[in-house]
Amino acid sequence: ANAALVPAPEGAQIRNFDESAPMDLFNPAIGEVPIEEKIARAKAVEAAAKGIDARIEQVPYAFYQDGAGWVRIANTEGLDRTHRSNITMIACEAIAAEGEEHKEHYDSKVSREFADLDAAALAGKVAGEALHKLGAQEITSGTYPVVLDREAMRSLLNTFWGIFSAKAAQEGKTRLKDKLGEAIANPIVT
Repeated sequence: ANAALVPAPEGAQIRNFDESAPMDLFNPAIGEVPIEEKIARAKAVEAAAKGIDARIEQVPYAFYQDGAGWVRIANTEGLDRTHRSNITMIACEAIAAEGEEHKEHYDSKVSREFADLDAAALAGKVAGEALHKLGAQEITSGTYPVVLDREAMRSLLNTFWGIFSAKAAQEGKTRLKDKLGEAIANPIVT
């Protein structure tokens, strides 16, 4: 009923598609991991982060989470597709302190395999990044060459993700609307 209220874009059509290849997005083993092991993994991240360096003043949170979802897309033309997916994750934040200065860092590890959730590696990353920020100083405004680490670049791209939407381009809502087939970035960006 709601679809009747939204006008279809010119040339749009509802159709059935050939059978799609199955997607390997669901791992039933995640649900079989005992809750005690999941809790132990979160506690291990916290303990490891606290044990990295005496300057790690606190770990405000460390947690485990998993979740699953199911999607079905169907239409009156015979399209009827479903898929299930699930994930497992651990996350942690560490606060480093030196004198009056406090710096924090948060990160997570997401996977479809419980065994991939390496508590020591995640703790090392969050504690290390928090410690690395200690002693940072402001610089004078100016033009400088920079190197962005992958986390900074991911965050920057996340800010602008909407302009890369095919739907937005098709609707003329992005500067990329007439750029199909053209390079839109430096060739070193892949």
